[in-house]
Parts: sequence; structure tokens; C-alpha cells
Amino acid sequence: MPKYCSACGAKLPEGSTACPACHKTEEGSPVSTASSGLSTHVASALCYIWIAAIAFLLIEPYNKVNDIRFHAYQGLFLAAIWFGGSVALEFIPLLGWMVLPFWSLVMVVISIVCAVKAYQGDRLKLPVISEMAEKQATGK
Repeated sequence: MPKYCSACGAKLPEGSTACPACHKTEEGSPVSTASSGLSTHVASALCYIWIAAIAFLLIEPYNKVNDIRFHAYQGLFLAAIWFGGSVALEFIPLLGWMVLPFWSLVMVVISIVCAVKAYQGDRLKLPVISEMAEKQATGK
């Protein structure tokens, strides 16, 4: 009889102690992805700092974990939208300059909420960005 993950419901391979989808052990704690003890949840939360996202996409074993890859790509796409929106607002005299601080505040809040959700093991689905991040993370 097949076993299923108690956290996400994914089918577990025979003899596996960790879920391949959410990377939690049978006890429910996240699997450590490095000898330093950095869990997938901590690494996923750090991905909303764009330089950390790039690092996690380049460094093994983090670039092999689907959850970390998803959050890294979502963090990078969010940073790109933040940068693009900021540049666009700078070119709109007066109104753009007045809106720019609020734009930055909104983007900081979204990044923090995404990082907190990632630390909790969840995914905050942002319109368009999440779909692109999922495609990049899974390679489909």
C-alpha cells in the first residue's frame, strides 16, 4: 500500500523518509539541505533577498530542491518588477515621483509577506509571477 506525505499529500517513494514535493520528514520537520543545518524553509525565506536567490540557484544542494528554486525565481521576478516599476515611475514627472515611495513600500511588504510564508512552508501565489516561477523551478 503506498504511503502519502502527511504535510502535502504527495505519494512517497518506497523506503523514503522525506517527501520529494515538500521535503518534510515523516516527523513533519523540514529536511536539512546542507551540512550547515540550513533548512529548506530558511533558504526559501532568504530567496526574497535577490542576491541570496541567485546564490541558491547556483549552489548545490539548494539548486536541486524544487521549493527553494520556486522561491528563488519568484524572488527574482519580484525584484525585477520592483526595479522596472521604480524606473518607470522616475520618468513620470511629479505624479510618478510622489507614487515612488509608496510603490517601494508595497514591494517591501509583499517581499516580507512572501518570505514569512516561505519560512512557514507555504507559497504565496502572486498573479503571473508564481506561474512563471513554477515553470522555471520545475523546468516545464
